[in-house]
Amino acid sequence: MALIGLSFFAIGLPEALLGASWPAMGGGLHAQLASVSFIAIVICAASVASALFARRIVRRLGMGNTVVCSVVVAAIGCAGFAFADGLSWLLVFAVPYGAAAGLLTASLNAYIAPRYAARHIDWLHATTAAGATGGHAILGAVIALIVTLVPFPGSWKHAAGPILLGLGCAPINPAVVHLVPRIYGVANTATVIGLQTAAIYGGTLITPSAFGIIAHYHSTSFLPWYLAIFTASTIMAGLATRRQLHVDGTDGGSQGAGR
Repeated sequence: MALIGLSFFAIGLPEALLGASWPAMGGGLHAQLASVSFIAIVICAASVASALFARRIVRRLGMGNTVVCSVVVAAIGCAGFAFADGLSWLLVFAVPYGAAAGLLTASLNAYIAPRYAARHIDWLHATTAAGATGGHAILGAVIALIVTLVPFPGSWKHAAGPILLGLGCAPINPAVVHLVPRIYGVANTATVIGLQTAAIYGGTLITPSAFGIIAHYHSTSFLPWYLAIFTASTIMAGLATRRQLHVDGTDGGSQGAGR
């Protein structure tokens, strides 16, 4: 369990560092601010591809070897980011980093889903958030946040929205991972979680770009409505899952296992 938790922590550690470090990194490489979106696209595309093939890779290499290889490949990608001297090299090293992230996420989730209780899955996913927080702390994001919030009365209101969004979104992924074996059966867990992981990275790739187009032609003031659309979709998906599992009083596990 401790080793799995450490792996999830490692997934989160570099997760959001690209955006936080790009003002300094991009300036040093004389790259435009928009260039970071191309790197993110490559990372997400590589993650989607590796997540879709995660089950086959685990079958061939085994779980332990898959995790070790993913960590090594991710380390190569991160080291490449550190030593890259141009945007083209960043795009090259985005491929192994993204592929390792997608494969590690899909394979670990497929491993823990049928083996651990929901509370254990929650804690394991919490370590990913802890890793992401730690990564930001390394860059001094905590200090920047304090400097930003303290001098301006009322600025806490600007932080309240992201905090509430984070609290609302955090339980969704571990809850879905926990339900996969119950709905689709243990034999299909790895395949379904691979598809889910690919969908997550695909959404990470598509939804910011879609809003960028909306903001370009209209206004960023549409953001609350944009988020409301996804909130409503999530609620409807949750209600549909609730009806399928009959969690309002009966156990639907035996029915879901054959679907």
